[in-house]
Amino acid sequence: MQEQFCNQRSGGRGIEQSGKFYAELIKDLAAYGRREFELDSLQPDGSTLKSHATAIAKAAGEIPEEYRSLPFPEALGYCWGWFIELSRTRASNGFGVNPISYNEIMCWSELTGVRPDSIEIQAVMALDAAFMAVQAEEIKKRGKNG
Repeated sequence: MQEQFCNQRSGGRGIEQSGKFYAELIKDLAAYGRREFELDSLQPDGSTLKSHATAIAKAAGEIPEEYRSLPFPEALGYCWGWFIELSRTRASNGFGVNPISYNEIMCWSELTGVRPDSIEIQAVMALDAAFMAVQAEEIKKRGKNG
């Protein structure tokens, strides 16, 4: 079934080419997510980079490159929404937040009636990996500054 789906979605070019296509989409989605997580991170003054960008845009009329979001990846954009839903319910362990587990995805799927395929699950997991990487960087910065 998945092979048939991939062949249809890739114009009959086969699983290998469609796999590369989806891998690129997932990579773009993860890069978008990572940038958003970085822009949402708290700075030493207690505000986020996004709030800095808003202030700079008001003063200068333009947002510098280092404060800009990446283009939203429409093709798998709905996976961003799924990630946000799952992320809101994530557990923590006293040292920080835990990664989203496959079990949590399965429970969310059962409760919502959404049935993600393996590519969509990979997309959510890639977003979570990006989120966890930014969280780890923030913890490391706080350790050096605190």
